[in-house]
Amino acid sequence: MSEDSAHPVPATGQTRYDLAENYPHSEAAHAWRALAPLLAGRTQAWICKDSSSSRRGQYLRRNMRKLTDTLPKYPAAVPLYSNNGTTKTLVIDLDTGKTSQAGVNRDLANLAALVTEAGGDLITDHSPAGGRHAYLPLQHEVPFHDALLIARALAARFPSIDLSPNYNLQTGLIRPPGSAHRGGGHQELDGSLSAAHKIAMLRNPPAVWAALKTALAEEINAFEDSSLRSRSVDSPHASTTTSRSVRSDLAGIARNGDLTGSPYKTPSDARQAILVSAAAAGMTLQQVRLRMHNGIWAGLAAFYHRYKPAQQPKSLQYDWDRAQQFIRDHPPKKPGSSHGDISHTSKPPHTAGPPRATGDPAPGPRGTPSEFRFLREWWASLELLELQRYPGRSGPNVRIILRALGQAAMSSGSRYIAWGTRSLAVATGLDHSTVAAHLRTLRDEEDSFVNLIEDDRGLDGDLYELTIPASSQAAASRRPWRAGKIRSLRPAFRELGIHAAFVYEALENISSTTRLTALDLARKLGLDRKTTAAALDTLAAYNLAQRSRGGWKIVATTSLSLLAELLGVSDTINAQLARYAAERQSYRIIYNAHAKLTGETTPAGGWNNWPIKPDEHDTVVDLLQRCLGAVVLV
Repeated sequence: MSEDSAHPVPATGQTRYDLAENYPHSEAAHAWRALAPLLAGRTQAWICKDSSSSRRGQYLRRNMRKLTDTLPKYPAAVPLYSNNGTTKTLVIDLDTGKTSQAGVNRDLANLAALVTEAGGDLITDHSPAGGRHAYLPLQHEVPFHDALLIARALAARFPSIDLSPNYNLQTGLIRPPGSAHRGGGHQELDGSLSAAHKIAMLRNPPAVWAALKTALAEEINAFEDSSLRSRSVDSPHASTTTSRSVRSDLAGIARNGDLTGSPYKTPSDARQAILVSAAAAGMTLQQVRLRMHNGIWAGLAAFYHRYKPAQQPKSLQYDWDRAQQFIRDHPPKKPGSSHGDISHTSKPPHTAGPPRATGDPAPGPRGTPSEFRFLREWWASLELLELQRYPGRSGPNVRIILRALGQAAMSSGSRYIAWGTRSLAVATGLDHSTVAAHLRTLRDEEDSFVNLIEDDRGLDGDLYELTIPASSQAAASRRPWRAGKIRSLRPAFRELGIHAAFVYEALENISSTTRLTALDLARKLGLDRKTTAAALDTLAAYNLAQRSRGGWKIVATTSLSLLAELLGVSDTINAQLARYAAERQSYRIIYNAHAKLTGETTPAGGWNNWPIKPDEHDTVVDLLQRCLGAVVLV
């Protein structure tokens, strides 16, 4: 997706804004209404309205809305691909960040001549920044990998082409004609709207696509040859596992359909590997079909578009039967073990190292009715005090950390928690350093919700105790317990935003007959009305909540776990887990080396205050020399 990021936003008064006068809003609205629905792969519009400097110009998932005829007042982009992994419009983005303005104009003219020679018609537009877009509407659906292959071939011939919109099935986006530009003005259509609308309606026949592939045969062959040489000759089948989720690299291919850098030479090899991994993870064919139908596995769906629509279900059934036979012929080497990805619906792993042989020194019973009663009263106390104690911008982060502590306590049946900051980071979607800073603030509070019992525990996490503040103890004991679980941040809300998570939680915990207005929710959650309205728009866009008479209610039939798959959250979590695993390994090397050479389990001043930071490239000898003062004898 491109937002002309190579060009800075100009100051007011520069000529880049003058286009708004030459291309008035009414014409932009007409262009959007006539063309955006015909060029979009899905009926979605992604709005760019985040004002923070770090995210300016980005189209965030939580700002996705239903595509309508009304021109958004903010910059808006539409998806290139459909839920089934195909497109009916080849979109080419030519960016002045890759070459000069003259180079962009020259490439567009040559591209238009190539399409005309193939017997086709293009729609083109230009942005206030000088970038150009070309649209080739098609009468037939083209699978993702075929469309990407043509786009790559064109990019090899025309250097100003930016391929970033073409690469991703879920987040490949383009600003269509009429869309506002973040630097001022709009995406302006080249030529008349009536001519462009006629091309978008009639579309180009399959013969044009075939002629275009023939004209680009040299580039296509060169690209395919280099791709085959760069891939390994591994087995086309996925290794069998007993995990609860599909292997992460195969899940990525199932979502995005991109085989670049993978060991799979053809879409046929890739789809068979995906199905083997899915079957090994315990999925059913119905679950696979559901993911292909609703766009979660659009890449896998695209792999079956080589067949006619009536043949696709039979082909999927045949491949599924082969996958199951492969698992029967190649059982896991260690039955009962799990070598796949961690399920992100289960609690985060203990990231502070292995437990002590003697067990955690957590006093008190676990899993008793009295302990669960205490935890429910702690939760009631948090509901009473959290808004007044934790307002402001950092408040939501503190509140989600407390929820993660409550979830950890409920899962172990004890008020005593030995999760490390990295486990809490996985549960909250925050960085572990942010978690550590907020934990220090929480434990230093007077009349706090959490106390630090023991720190500097080597490979174990610090030991915390949940406490009920004295100021709310009486009220919490009388307050009815709320039904449901204590939850930290569920994976889908890493993309949809923490405010959407709190609004969803509030709607989730009201009766089926109760309705809350946006104002009710803002008051209940301590959020401003604008933030609450934006969160409700996000929930509605993903069918997690809907407005009804009297206010808002939750849509209980929408699966948060499936939505997390659609949003690709597992990639983010896997990256976080991998980084933390490497950091823990470095820590263990230092800890064990220090303990063996000095006989001390804790260095002077404690482990938390130890100034030595491991480097990811350190060897054991490096650590001994740098950390412990060892000398290599020659």
